[in-house]
Amino acid sequence: MKISKQFRLSISFILCKYLQIGCLLILLSCSKDTATPVEKITPVEKIIPYHGVHIKSEAIVNGYTDKFSYSSNDTVSVYINSKDSVKNAVVKLFSADGLIVDSTMVNIFPQNIKNPNPWENGYGYEVTLRYSPQKLKSGIYFWENKISMIVKSSDPKDITVLYPSNTDNAYCLSGGLSMYSLPEYARIVSFLRPILNIQFSISFLKWINQSEFNNSINYISDIDLDNELTLSNTKLLIIIGHSEYWTRKARMFVDQFVEQGHNMLVLSGNTMWWQVRYNSTNDQLICYKSQKEDPIPDLLLKTTNWCESVVKYPIFNSIGCDFTLGGYGLKTDTGWDGFKICSDNSPLLAGTNLKKGDILKLPSSEYDGTYIKGFDKDGYPIIDNSTLKFHKSEIIGFDIGFRDKPTCGTFFAFQKNQTSGKVINTATTDWCAPNGIGGKDGDKIKIITRNMISILLNGAEIFSK
Repeated sequence: MKISKQFRLSISFILCKYLQIGCLLILLSCSKDTATPVEKITPVEKIIPYHGVHIKSEAIVNGYTDKFSYSSNDTVSVYINSKDSVKNAVVKLFSADGLIVDSTMVNIFPQNIKNPNPWENGYGYEVTLRYSPQKLKSGIYFWENKISMIVKSSDPKDITVLYPSNTDNAYCLSGGLSMYSLPEYARIVSFLRPILNIQFSISFLKWINQSEFNNSINYISDIDLDNELTLSNTKLLIIIGHSEYWTRKARMFVDQFVEQGHNMLVLSGNTMWWQVRYNSTNDQLICYKSQKEDPIPDLLLKTTNWCESVVKYPIFNSIGCDFTLGGYGLKTDTGWDGFKICSDNSPLLAGTNLKKGDILKLPSSEYDGTYIKGFDKDGYPIIDNSTLKFHKSEIIGFDIGFRDKPTCGTFFAFQKNQTSGKVINTATTDWCAPNGIGGKDGDKIKIITRNMISILLNGAEIFSK
């Protein structure tokens, strides 16, 4: 049969249309189910420009920022000391869990310390770059894993995480002295020097950054707690790491927060051990560690142990425990390098299969302990509530430590009165550390941490039935 040319053209046109529609449907299907936009495949390539000189973190010797924490509308001044001079160097910014979140091109160069007594007066480096954190969510960040900065949230968040910036500064030897150096220790240390001392916090920061709580957190530094408004728009305060150095204002505002019915989770040990203050420009930490040596006339502000009677502010009033009663955990003692569990049905331990008498492995440098009368016939501590005078309290676990004599570190929960908030205190320096939440029983510690955060956020019961 002879087919006309017009008929053949019509058939060809229809087939082409069907073919186009089929291809379009295939492309739509692929884009929906399998294909990934380029910006999702290679986000780092958008953050790190192709132009510029790419450097390794080893090229940076050290550095610091002009403050420890920043609001999103602040400008960060970054002081970088590099091994060599490099024009248009690409300097990367990392999150706490090691992801590159931003970068900038800048000229880097070797810098010299310009100030006398740099541990006290700061290094005096020249500003290398200025940076706006406006596009960053609240978190702890590190320029080339060497220079830390905290970005605070401009919006209310359910959780506030307090990073122990004062303790980092006190232990830092940059410039020659720290508050622990021998034979001479510093009474005043500067924040304007290289400070990076996050070993007691880093494993928690990595975990929480990838948890379901990630977008509900406002991160702050110690100095932010001197502002009464810092805790005005949050439900739960979490204290992490080794939070040893506290101002009187910070303690008062935290106590006020709990007294008003808000909850607190202490994932720290040796907490609130020293009273400190700042200089007028908030770039120096002051702690004489002696009421006689401290020149301040107000006895209540003497920079000494909080447990000293002269300051009239016992530590257990705020966190239910103190270092005097907890002691050192890694010395020779009769303990278990972890917490011996005291209850079969604590809601904090749900999902761990831990029962009374089991050991939660958690080798701890330092513990805090609550007041106890002694031990029962089975060897479990008995709370001394005649001293504490709390509405309700419970020891979840304990370990034997040592400080001149045997001590008892206590994983402790309490409520001061019927209307106050509830406080859970893990009472160890290592809960958030590599040998804690990142250690042998890290999976159980993560479950317990998740339980505690959820329970305190939702106002659920913290005590065993």
